[in-house]
Amino acid sequence: MVNLSVIFLVSKDADARRQYGVIRGMLVPLIGALVNLWLMSKLDVNALILGLIWLSIGLAQLAYLTRFFRREPPEVDFDESEPEPAFS
Repeated sequence: MVNLSVIFLVSKDADARRQYGVIRGMLVPLIGALVNLWLMSKLDVNALILGLIWLSIGLAQLAYLTRFFRREPPEVDFDESEPEPAFS
C-alpha cells in the first residue's frame, strides 16, 4: 500500500516528481509493490484472511475518524520531550 501511495503521490505532485524523479519515485516503488504481491501470493490462506480482517478494521477506524473521508485524517505528534514517569 505504501509503494502504491508513493507512485500516486509522484504522479500527482510536480514537486515530488522533480525531487524523486522517475527511477526513485516510480520504478522503485513499482518493484516494491510487485515483490509485496509475490510475497503475499506465498502466504497461507489463514494469514491472508487475518491480514484482510486487520486491514478492514484499520479502514473502518480511518473512515470513522475522518467522518467517512470528508475530513483530513488526524495528525500524529511525535513529541521528543522527556517522557513523564509512569509512577511517582
